Amino acid sequence: MKKYYKNIFDNKKINGDASLGAPDPFIIKVNGYYYLTCTRDEGLVVMKSFDLIHWENLNNNGRVDNEPTLKYAFAPEICYFNNKFYATASPDGRGHYIFESNSIEGPFEKVTDNFNELIDGSFFVDSDENKYFLRATETGIVMKKFDSVEKNMKFNTSLYIDEAIIGNWTEGPYLFKRYGNYYLTFTGTHFLSDAYRVNYASGSNIFTNKSLKHQDLLIISTTNDFYGLGHSMSILGPNLDSYYIVYHNMMPNGNRYMNISRLMFDNNGHMLVNGLQVEDNLVFERPKFETFINESDYLSQQVFKENNFSIEYNFKSENVKLILGYIDETNYQYLSFKNNNIVLNNINNDKIESIILHKLKSNFDFNAYHYLRIQYKDGRMAIYLDLIELNDRIKVKINYGKIGFFNNELSNAYLAYSVHSFGTSDIEACKVDKFYLTNMKKTKNKYFTNIFIKEDGYYNFNIKGKKVVIENMTINNKMIDSLVYLKKGKYNFSINLVKGKVEEISYFINRCDYKDLNSNDYLANMDVFGSYLSKDKGVYFENDRNALLTKFDAYEYEASCDLQIIGNPIKDEHISGLIIDVNNYSKSNQFETWYSFNGYAILVNSKYVFVVEADFYHSKVLKKIKNNQRELRLKILKNKESICFYINDEIVYRLNKPSKYIKGKVGLYMNHSSVLFNSFDLKKI
Repeated sequence: MKKYYKNIFDNKKINGDASLGAPDPFIIKVNGYYYLTCTRDEGLVVMKSFDLIHWENLNNNGRVDNEPTLKYAFAPEICYFNNKFYATASPDGRGHYIFESNSIEGPFEKVTDNFNELIDGSFFVDSDENKYFLRATETGIVMKKFDSVEKNMKFNTSLYIDEAIIGNWTEGPYLFKRYGNYYLTFTGTHFLSDAYRVNYASGSNIFTNKSLKHQDLLIISTTNDFYGLGHSMSILGPNLDSYYIVYHNMMPNGNRYMNISRLMFDNNGHMLVNGLQVEDNLVFERPKFETFINESDYLSQQVFKENNFSIEYNFKSENVKLILGYIDETNYQYLSFKNNNIVLNNINNDKIESIILHKLKSNFDFNAYHYLRIQYKDGRMAIYLDLIELNDRIKVKINYGKIGFFNNELSNAYLAYSVHSFGTSDIEACKVDKFYLTNMKKTKNKYFTNIFIKEDGYYNFNIKGKKVVIENMTINNKMIDSLVYLKKGKYNFSINLVKGKVEEISYFINRCDYKDLNSNDYLANMDVFGSYLSKDKGVYFENDRNALLTKFDAYEYEASCDLQIIGNPIKDEHISGLIIDVNNYSKSNQFETWYSFNGYAILVNSKYVFVVEADFYHSKVLKKIKNNQRELRLKILKNKESICFYINDEIVYRLNKPSKYIKGKVGLYMNHSSVLFNSFDLKKI
């Protein structure tokens, strides 16, 4: 197995038919294989892979339907529920149809007329077996509950998720459940924007429009070689425990290709991406044991003795026995299905003890194909049926032993055993860019893990805040603030924490290689976005949205500028001023709001001065100050303790222990405001 895979799945030799492009990618796992569908002119096209890297079309051309309705199917998705595969798509973006098949490989046949619902339909089945349909809207994401999937596929309730909005236009919803927490990803604002991005909301239930709270920006990149990232969904990885997010990027030729990145979670319903990059993605971990079996009765030769594990069964038969903890024919455990109950049976000599683990509400046909996964750790079990999280808090004792099945009528049935469960793979995984404190091993007050440095260079350590996140990581065993030179590769990372202070510490590691700039040379050393006029006294802007940004990221510094308001900008969005810690600046930003970047700013118009924490649609005005001056000096002083904002050398706002944007570019910004910048200075401190 190779150690790394490359994002942007555009290599014919490696990625097979996925190299033709995969806009709006969607993946479902069936009997050990992954099946990919995406927006295609031809209709419902499906590709198949075992390792999530090498893909090939089904049926030569990949087409799994014979429906003229599906010409140019927008964002198709497939789900499986109780012996039927259901697909939905929005042909040419005009409403939705549902199609069904007995096999993931088709043929899919239309079973509904067009029931509208705009674009980007997505399925979700909850633990109580209630079934939902999510779709895009201009005001966020809408979720509708199916009255009945098997009969008329009509909706009986609708729910507008207030906080699932990205600004201007929100699309590409995907909802999944992990250990009782719901995670909803959504994307926007337009697939042609270089800042096309994924945000997420989460919560412990989905019963009201306030249940899912907007959390953070999850995926974005506006670099020249990796941009337009969006329309995501999430899958369980091959090791039966880790999660990955699947999304597309935009290329200069207009094609969109699939990408896959690792997700990580804390204990409070938050998640982040562990390494958003093109090169050096750590390859997907496989289970400890996996095989395909063509026999109805099978027992592994290997005896499994871990106290922490996951097992995946694929089967067909109402009389199946899913074996675990097998010692001999008089001492073993097995899962069975009786009267729509999932039952754990303990065989001890001639005695049989049966425990109902979960009672199903629907009448499941177990003579059809089904998938069952269990996770077990320290007396706690979770059960998943056909990718539905049925119950994650079952208290039961599982014995060690062999695994297998009896009476399985599924041909070539996939069986797998992993040494991970309940997120332990997040702890064991090598970390890239950032992760949570709960993703580290702990011994008393010492936390440690493995990290991967992506490139040679100097890295800075700055430790703050409550949420532990590490960016551009490095080796360290003390709470320090210094530059360390590291070469590309893997390192052991550890840190000692003072007892009782764990929840108050964050980690940010940043490469710092920048220089001072002054008014005489800042134009020559900055990237220009938009257009300007050079004048004797400075640089003049008068329309649209423009920015001058340093070519490098800065960390601790003093930035200042002198400006003169020329026109009469009075709307809040018509502003000019100084911006810092700028990340993900949107160059093709006609689809974005006036704060089309991440970072901080002090901005002015004819009526007010605004101190802003910029985050696209979710930007916050930290302070709003009346302004009656046409000429102002703006200054921002940033050190490891605070960010201070000044007007005419008088402090107007102090942001203590900032942690959201620890580094970024510095420069000048204006949005539909006529302004003359007389100077710009940047000094290290």
